[in-house]
Amino acid sequence: FLTDESEPVLRNAVENVKLNDLGTTARVRRLDWLAYPAALQRFLALADSLCVEAFSCGTTGCASENGGDGEEPAGASKSKEPVVPTDVRGDNDAGQGTTWGDGFSWAVEDVHELSQCTLVLGADVVYDVRATDALVHLLADLLRSLPHTAVALVALERRINFHLPSLSARAVAADHFAAKLREPANQLCAERIPIDFEQRFAYERVAQLELWRITTSRTVEPVEASEDQCR
Repeated sequence: FLTDESEPVLRNAVENVKLNDLGTTARVRRLDWLAYPAALQRFLALADSLCVEAFSCGTTGCASENGGDGEEPAGASKSKEPVVPTDVRGDNDAGQGTTWGDGFSWAVEDVHELSQCTLVLGADVVYDVRATDALVHLLADLLRSLPHTAVALVALERRINFHLPSLSARAVAADHFAAKLREPANQLCAERIPIDFEQRFAYERVAQLELWRITTSRTVEPVEASEDQCR
């Protein structure tokens, strides 16, 4: 899926899909971090309601919120893959098949395919504090709802500006992004990836470039996160 909120950007993405002959494998969909599409809201809500049986159960059973003994509740699924909701509708779907609307709406088929996604990519998406809050919230919601192997890779450039409150040059948006990732409520594990690996295509690798690997700390297998894994 290729996503954005701006219609001109979405139409440009459609042209890129056509030029690269990716029409059968890539879909362009509208996604506003500040207001999830209705179909995505329903998927996330249903997936989260199934977290006990789909996301919190490891080989040793499930730890209950009220401090239970860790035994698996009756009827809980032992599958390591998320349960795919069967009653999620598309954004414009009244229950009688799929309605595509303006061509960028999320259809029921999209949501079912999204439920199997294991890789989320973001590039140059950290630039504004309010939008960054929404992005981290979306990543937390999404990663908890995807297969337990799902990972997000986010590339950003530290945009350094003069910061009036501190009277210093700071990358406010990038620092805020890192701080939000560390908030316990988001249940995320994030690590900076060293960018000393081989370049696979030509681009300017500036000193301000950062690459983050993000996963959910709500893993299927019970593990203790070390400081190296979550910081």
